[in-house]
Amino acid sequence: MERPEIAEIICEALYTGQVAASLASVVDQARWALVSGSSQQQTLSDSSHSAKYFQGFVGLRGMADFCRDALQIASGDMTGCVIRGDCLFAFGIIRLKVALDKKPPETNFAGKLIWRDRQIISGEFRIIWPFPPDVDSSYRT
Repeated sequence: MERPEIAEIICEALYTGQVAASLASVVDQARWALVSGSSQQQTLSDSSHSAKYFQGFVGLRGMADFCRDALQIASGDMTGCVIRGDCLFAFGIIRLKVALDKKPPETNFAGKLIWRDRQIISGEFRIIWPFPPDVDSSYRT
């Protein structure tokens, strides 16, 4: 699989809650961060209630569960990606769940995947939406 295809599968996991088993060998040691874009700048090394951190393939599953359950992401689309050396930048749109008679609100996301050889060593996704204040740390892995 090419890097853009892998990025698309990872982005799909964020809005479907389903992580493809074929990613296990590519993301086994990856560190993941999911950051609220409504907060100040944070990175993988920062600690904040507006950022959630995960580790490895199990962590990718945890991040997908967090997006589906806590953030209530219903669907989305990766609209593009740019590769610069060992970094892949992905961006797109996500739609949040709402009552049946309302149009789902949309917001943007941006992701950065850092590669070493054929492995992703870290991934950070910034969602332009505030995280719910009552989300606890049960999603951390």
